[in-house]
Amino acid sequence: MGLSLKPSRFNCWAENPDGDLLLYNTLEVSFLKIHKAQAPALLPVLEGKQAVPENVNPDLIKLGFFVESNTDELALLKYYADLRLNNPVLELDILPTHQCNCRCVYCYEDFQGPVLSEAHQKKLIKFVSDHISSCSALHVNWFGGEPLAGIGVIRNLSPVFVDMCDKLRKNYSASMTTNGTLLTYDTFLELQKYHVTSFQVTIDGPRSVHDKQRPLVGGGSAYDLVMQNMKDIHTRKHGRTFRILLRVNLTKQCLPDLEDFLVELDANFGKDPRFSLDINVANNWGGDRIDAYKENLLEDEHELDALKKRIFEIITKRELSLHISGYGSKQSFSLGVSGGCYTNSKNYITVDATGKLYKCAQGIRQGFPPLGDLETYERPIDLKVELAKWAASYFPEPPEKCKNCVFLPVGCWGISLCPMIKYLKKYEERPVLSDALCPEERARAGKNIHRIFDEPDCPPDLLDIPGVLNKAAPVMKPPFLENIFDQTEGEV
Repeated sequence: MGLSLKPSRFNCWAENPDGDLLLYNTLEVSFLKIHKAQAPALLPVLEGKQAVPENVNPDLIKLGFFVESNTDELALLKYYADLRLNNPVLELDILPTHQCNCRCVYCYEDFQGPVLSEAHQKKLIKFVSDHISSCSALHVNWFGGEPLAGIGVIRNLSPVFVDMCDKLRKNYSASMTTNGTLLTYDTFLELQKYHVTSFQVTIDGPRSVHDKQRPLVGGGSAYDLVMQNMKDIHTRKHGRTFRILLRVNLTKQCLPDLEDFLVELDANFGKDPRFSLDINVANNWGGDRIDAYKENLLEDEHELDALKKRIFEIITKRELSLHISGYGSKQSFSLGVSGGCYTNSKNYITVDATGKLYKCAQGIRQGFPPLGDLETYERPIDLKVELAKWAASYFPEPPEKCKNCVFLPVGCWGISLCPMIKYLKKYEERPVLSDALCPEERARAGKNIHRIFDEPDCPPDLLDIPGVLNKAAPVMKPPFLENIFDQTEGEV
């Protein structure tokens, strides 16, 4: 006798224009196409109206569309989330300074305060030394402000971290989020010595747009500096020892020259696999400056749909080769069971330039209590009270109405995604970031995902599952399952 099976509670499906059935499982991240001739036999089984046949194709079980009848999928979801929580890597987001040489129109920074002091740097070294022995590796992301405005901190701490990890035979890696204006070729080479191998650099459009949205404090063209630095790295540095993600924050100002801009980036970096492009939309991330620029934000859903379609058309028409993630990507989607934000890990700590320790940089401007302060730090137990709160709110018990929601593994802010929201719900009962956290409020919950298609001529805006596709838009070819039963003779 075969296994007793049931359909997964995390299945969703829709028909494509040809009538084929597209299946997606949000827990196991499985995407599959079923021929339209077989769909009528499979749908009643997926809907639980008929028992799962013993001879169902094993691939449907392997991919998670059917599970054993006694499977507790909520427990399985929590298990996956626990893998994120218990990530053994010590991850530090270090802000050397809140200062910056740009004044981006959507930036929330107030540019106040010093660089991380030498006294705090010494305490941070002790903090890392206390924690690294129980962790498998150390990863540092240099953030800000503009981290290269505090490069002295990076120069002081990096060799110490490298040496500490070498002695303990732990892996050390580093990344950086930078505006790119100070990332000259010589600075880039220096950072490579400090194991900084991954960079996110923002370019918001052609010179006329970039310099308006991301102006330099002292005047001049930020665009020219960034592009020259990127070209120098592209042409002068050989080997695949680094990755640079070029991020674009689109606004209405970007739209008239969008095609020329994407073509220019592709011409400069399209054949270099070390460079990729992340296309985003600028949002209201807080702060005072955005008030004067709100009218340029792309917030209307119809505008966003039209924009995604246009980007896809540009990529297709101009045959762009630059690897693109985000809107309009021709690459595979960034799908995955969400352990949520990377800060959900118990070993993820943000080190502010003032010496205070937080779970994430958002917590600094949202007024969260710090985990602790390097000023008074002496031993790991000093952080126990606040860290215990974050751990206790990590994966709350879902309300009954939510337990069958298909978005629970990938798009639920209050259960699987944002740790700040879970913390606030549990301890402070105040809203943060957004009150509309549930996909139900966007009429996209349940099992009928109407905006899934897999054909190249379908508009990319038709593929939009909150939290699942990371705003990626069009074309992923799902595997095609020839038969829904493993004994095909006489079957539909």
